Parts: sequence; C-alpha cells; structure tokens
Amino acid sequence: MHAAMRLFYCRGFAATSLADLAKESKVPVGNVYYYFKTKEQLGEAVIGAYREMIEAWHTLAAREATPQRRLKVWLEQYSKMCVGLMDWGCPFGRLLVDFKQQSGSLGDLAAELYLVILDWVQQQFATYPCAPAEAWRRAQTLVSRAQGLSILSVILEDRATILQRFSELESYIDAPE
Repeated sequence: MHAAMRLFYCRGFAATSLADLAKESKVPVGNVYYYFKTKEQLGEAVIGAYREMIEAWHTLAAREATPQRRLKVWLEQYSKMCVGLMDWGCPFGRLLVDFKQQSGSLGDLAAELYLVILDWVQQQFATYPCAPAEAWRRAQTLVSRAQGLSILSVILEDRATILQRFSELESYIDAPE
C-alpha cells in the first residue's frame, strides 16, 4: 500500500501500472493482481489508507482537552505530511485532482477525504461560541489556508518558512476571525 501511495504521489495514477507497483514493492506481479484485480480497486485501497491516516490524526487529537488543542494537533500532523513531502504538495489534493481527471467515481471517493477533514474541523469549531454556519465557514477557512500552504511548499521549497506559516495558523485557531 505504501508503494502505491508513493507511486501515485510521484508519478500519478494514470502513469502507474500494477506492474510498476509490483516492481516498487518487490513482490511478484501475480501477488498484486491477487489483491487488486483492477487499478480502480488499488485506487480505492489507497484512498482508504489515506482515510485511515486522517482518522489516526483525529484519534491523536481526541486526547486533547480543548478544541483549540485538538485543532493544533490536526494542523501539526497535516503540516508534517505536507512539508515532509514538498514534491507535489498535499497527497490528498494530488490524488483528488488525478482521480477526478481519470475516474469520476475515484475522484468522488477522494473528495470524501476533504469532507471528513472539514466535518471534523467544523465539529471542533462548533464548540466555540458560534453558530453552526460560522463553524462551517471557519472550518473551510482553516482547511483552505492549510491546503494553500501545502501548495506554497512546492513553490517555495523552503521548509522553515512554510512551517512558520503553518504555526501562524494557530492564531486563527486561538482567535478566529
């Protein structure tokens, strides 16, 4: 699964074959076909692996007592992923665009990754003293700013600056507009 995630991120879905996956993961191609009859099935599995990653972030954040701390834990995990890669930005965004171009159903499934994130972030903001519509707006603002920083990480190729910008988002969490 990690090999598929890496290949889809670096090469894209269309340019990655099941044979490429077998070579990258050092297993016989027959083993890959045994578990994934089609590339679509592999795409679904990759999306599922990313969803598990997001859920692990939320589980980690749930240990915190306040919504502000939970949001900061989420932001830290997201920034580590994006800045750690810095090749093509956020792997969720890359996957979403790639899948939307190749397969409508996989694109819709990949879009759910962002909906899971947005819903969770909205739940955190909903505990602030604000109306549900305001919590939704704040969630969209925080997630879109974080996503924008993942794109800037590709452009600027400056980890220190991007990490600084991510840390500045904490002020939005503490005192949203």
